Amino acid sequence: MAVPLKWGREVFGVLNLDHTETNAFREEDLEVLEIFGHNASVALRQALLLEQVREGRERE
Repeated sequence: MAVPLKWGREVFGVLNLDHTETNAFREEDLEVLEIFGHNASVALRQALLLEQVREGRERE
């Protein structure tokens, strides 16, 4: 089961979960993973923007 990590239309990663059993995941699991993936995308994007700001300050 996998969901894209994206910002707008830009996909910058994938969150993938595997299980040793076939059909181990339910529809509810996908919904939770989608929410987690969205939150992870926001956090990663904010971390990237913060790093860009820090780099800009170091250049000044």
